[in-house]
Amino acid sequence: MPPIERITHWFRSLRFPTFRQLTRLPMILNTRERIALASGILACIGGITLIVTTWYLGATERRPAVGGTYVEGLVGEPHFVNPLFASANNVDDDLTPLLYSGLFRVDEHGQIVPDLAEQFVIGADQKSVTVTLRSDVRWHDGARLTADDVVFTMHLLQDQNAGSPIRASFRGVTIERTDERTVKFSIDRPFAVFLSALTVGILPEHLWSDIPPTHLALADLNLRPIGTGPYRFVGLTKDKRGSVRSYTIERYSGFHRTSPLLQTITFRFFPDLNQLTAAFNGRDVDGIGTLGAINTAAITRSDATRYPVRLPQTTALFLNQRRNAALRDHATREALNAAVDRHAIIVDVLGGAGEPVGGPLIPGFSPTADPPPATTPRCA
Repeated sequence: MPPIERITHWFRSLRFPTFRQLTRLPMILNTRERIALASGILACIGGITLIVTTWYLGATERRPAVGGTYVEGLVGEPHFVNPLFASANNVDDDLTPLLYSGLFRVDEHGQIVPDLAEQFVIGADQKSVTVTLRSDVRWHDGARLTADDVVFTMHLLQDQNAGSPIRASFRGVTIERTDERTVKFSIDRPFAVFLSALTVGILPEHLWSDIPPTHLALADLNLRPIGTGPYRFVGLTKDKRGSVRSYTIERYSGFHRTSPLLQTITFRFFPDLNQLTAAFNGRDVDGIGTLGAINTAAITRSDATRYPVRLPQTTALFLNQRRNAALRDHATREALNAAVDRHAIIVDVLGGAGEPVGGPLIPGFSPTADPPPATTPRCA
């Protein structure tokens, strides 16, 4: 008989117990045998569960889902959601990076890394930077980003008629278009932090070129922007006086870097911190975004979480030695310095949200930090 037929014949000759016979099994087993049988069944179930769980955890990955809405409260209102003017208003400065991108950006470690730039080369004399743009960047209206947009933005920044508050950062800078994706910046002297200036957002030439520099502040695009940032503008609401009361943006799926997971963000604006705090306590907003110190006792929500942020700013007292002869004495200035109770100021004025600074450099700032490699693109 062939081996396969022998195995088949043996398998058919086996007699498996019926369900009725299995139900009678406990009646013919003694106590020890019952315990052994129950232990074996539990061990089999536990083993199978462990195998299935191990396989499931190894074959799957826990990831956050795309979606959700976040409502943030701010004191003030937007006027110019425009990288040329945003630095003059805290609210504008908060919104603009979400809607616009610069050639470079500051990453989570405080380093300057490429954003719209794919790669860059710093000249041997430290007086030029050649930037190659990414090829996959599109404006929120679908148009493609080109070197013309960069040149247009920089020339507009330098135009005195535009009135940009950051114009001084680009004094003595010339820019030329090399090709559709390449621009070259030249400066009259080496400037160690020039890449930081290039984090300013880029404007779309095809939308702004018809607006005279003297009329930039009047353009509707200042509140309804088209950018290349991770979020795009959706809509806003105003009260009867014309003040912006809410501002909504949504996730831009065509973002050139990893798109954010949060689908929609709505900002609500309040005239003062007291009204904002009341709205937060009443759950009208999900979070508070402010640079001011908030009295912890004013927050009554039990589920509130506070996230302290270190800001690169200082408060200092300057002594005019020309107006007061006593201040010209070094010992007098040393005495005044020793008499100032820095700890009391931090506790009483800032609510503990600060730290004393013993010199001209902010803690954590290193003026000798090496810049990123000149020819190596760094992307997040």
